[in-house]
Amino acid sequence: MKKLLTLFALSVLFAFQSMGAKSYEMEVLNLVQLNETEFTFDVRMRNLNVSEPFAIEAIQWQFSFNTAILNGGLFNNTYLTYVSGTTDLVGSAIIPSSTNFTSNNVVTQWITDALSDGGQTTLFNDGSWKRIGTFRVQLRNSANTAFNNFADAAHNFAFVTDQVIVNACNYTASAGLYYRSGSSFELITTKTLTNSVSSRQLAGYCFTGTSYWSVNSQWNNITTANNHTLPGASNNAIIAGAATVNDAQTVNQLTVATGGYLVLNQAAQLSATSLFNDNVGSGGGIINLSTWNFTGTTDFSNLSVPYYADVTNANNLSFANLTTTASNAMTYSNAAYANGWYVAFGSLYKSWKVQLSTTGFQNLKLSSKQFSDISNSLAAGIGPNSFKVQWSIDNSSWTDVSGGTVTVAENWTTGVLTNLVLPSNLENQSSIYLRWLNTATAVGWSAIDDIIITGEALPSGLLIQSTASGTGSLIHSTAGVTATVERYITAGTWADG
Repeated sequence: MKKLLTLFALSVLFAFQSMGAKSYEMEVLNLVQLNETEFTFDVRMRNLNVSEPFAIEAIQWQFSFNTAILNGGLFNNTYLTYVSGTTDLVGSAIIPSSTNFTSNNVVTQWITDALSDGGQTTLFNDGSWKRIGTFRVQLRNSANTAFNNFADAAHNFAFVTDQVIVNACNYTASAGLYYRSGSSFELITTKTLTNSVSSRQLAGYCFTGTSYWSVNSQWNNITTANNHTLPGASNNAIIAGAATVNDAQTVNQLTVATGGYLVLNQAAQLSATSLFNDNVGSGGGIINLSTWNFTGTTDFSNLSVPYYADVTNANNLSFANLTTTASNAMTYSNAAYANGWYVAFGSLYKSWKVQLSTTGFQNLKLSSKQFSDISNSLAAGIGPNSFKVQWSIDNSSWTDVSGGTVTVAENWTTGVLTNLVLPSNLENQSSIYLRWLNTATAVGWSAIDDIIITGEALPSGLLIQSTASGTGSLIHSTAGVTATVERYITAGTWADG
């Protein structure tokens, strides 16, 4: 039985006293779990005695497990990797060397400037924190043969640093560069660290993609153990995609990761012992709300609309659709075609139209491409060469989208929209409509393809929906969790105050 590993709380902070008056401290912080096997953390340093500045050439430390609480996860030199750099440092960037090895569950990782005498060093000349780098850890199973995902009861897991060695030296500044001045000094400590780097437990279940919580294929796509398995009441989980809950679910600890989004619809009840939302202050990443691409359509088929989206988020499953008021709609050659675009009266001009939900999303953008039979090669009249994009909430009152005028030719490169910004009126709506309205007098064949509507998750990352049929339910014991909560209010009447 796999066991869930727990990362210790708060930040690792440890100070080192060196020969003479030099002293410094180092910190491990900002631990973030990415999925069921990976997490990242930062390492940074500062000089505790600004009257004794120094430069560093190399840092070596060892990460290892407390063997009393080791539960099947291993660091391996290939899976402890340097992710990002040293923009907070003065002087040249510190980079990882190739000297990495693993022995008895211990990883030694050198971070170095790879300097020679006279080369530029990294200067610690004040008391500010300076980030050495960000590291990504991917855990392996105890046999080091497969990625580990964790399950069941929580057990402790910690960074244990057995030894830290800093090769420091005096420096000389010249033309903005820092040079070694004299030999280097080793600032060494030997200490086992059991401080905390996270207030959360490692999670063995991770939701990716866009779908309903209950869709097994969205869970655990990194590992084979517990692959495509829903979390249970004793498990910890991460929402790293866009999940919609529409039934009753219970987990132990739940994290809505940065860029993740969790929607509880009016029929849902979600219970968690602890709940964390990492989206406060910023929205999630770009999500594909609906896409129509007609890939694989090679002959006349689908002679009747609507055409449902090929790719959708959970809110648009079997909902987002493409229709047209033109005639003879069909899919052909990887696109949707129609003719009969014009009637003598302007109010009867024809259009392509899509409907979709934007619940929980903001910063909407539209892309599409269009084609028209300008040469009348299909003998149905000249195809229309101009359209404009309009939007509506009620499918009745329409407004032009700024920048949405499209000139169409007999190719797929002229009538193209790329990330057209849609108005904020359409954000976080249960249903919206967009249409490409023909503004030409032509009547022949015209086609549309690669319609893509994207959005970003609202800043809370957590939405509890409410309608006349009910309100979503969220039960947890964690204070201060930010969410967007709807409340349905029944319309009043003149007879009922």
